[in-house]
Amino acid sequence: YCNSVRFSAMSTMKHIIFIQESGFKNIVKGTKTVEGRCLTLRFRKISSGDTLEFICGEETILCHCIKAIVYDGFHEMISDIGINSCLPTLDTTDIDDAVDYYHSFKNYKKKADKNGVVAIHIKKLDFD
Repeated sequence: YCNSVRFSAMSTMKHIIFIQESGFKNIVKGTKTVEGRCLTLRFRKISSGDTLEFICGEETILCHCIKAIVYDGFHEMISDIGINSCLPTLDTTDIDDAVDYYHSFKNYKKKADKNGVVAIHIKKLDFD
């Protein structure tokens, strides 16, 4: 799920993205550098320079979108960026296993086949 808000004084947007715990922890650790999603209307709006607020339960983390690249499907995306970028804790080196992981989410295969997918390259924002 993703909500988007346009900043009035800037041309960038802030997007709120709900994410599962494993993905969230990997973003916090810095091991997950790409968020892969089906290219639905809400994810079409994400572009370079935008701020992404990932939410998992009560926890949040802010990231910067470095770039968002559209692919025909998860196989093409993973072949290009690698499994470790988007699924660093998935215990496989087989691209088909990684694709199966994405397709295990409700309606993901159908949405990906219909709309394509997007690889959102991210960088944690540090406020230290």
